[in-house]
Amino acid sequence: RASGAGPVAGGLAALPSELSVSFGGRARPVRLDPTDADQQALNEFVRKVRYNHDNGPSQDAVRRAQLSAVRQDIVDLQEERARYSFKAAELSPESWRSVNAHRPRAAQADRLHDVLPGRRRRALLDIQLAQASWGAARAGGPGSSEHA
Repeated sequence: RASGAGPVAGGLAALPSELSVSFGGRARPVRLDPTDADQQALNEFVRKVRYNHDNGPSQDAVRRAQLSAVRQDIVDLQEERARYSFKAAELSPESWRSVNAHRPRAAQADRLHDVLPGRRRRALLDIQLAQASWGAARAGGPGSSEHA
């Protein structure tokens, strides 16, 4: 609620300096002389509002045109996909795991070459047990077949 003179056709400059606004039960004066920082921010805000007002409809039209073009591309791609069969022409009977396991690698002398990653720990334990039993048999230990 503003006190002071009524609306003036001349704008802010024609308003009386004793204009006040009631806020929270207290009358507060209206500042008609903004600081430089306030004035720059207000001018920038006015520029943005005017730009959006002037260019908003054209930007919306461009955005709608782009969306309709994308939708049409999607429809065209779906129609093109529908022309092809879902069945593979030359499907290999081998699984990707067997192909991967038998793929040539640089270190083919590796004993873990054909072991799947989930079974490598067990394979390493088997190798360790085989080495230990071979070493015990060679040394003539209690597990040796020479003492029988």
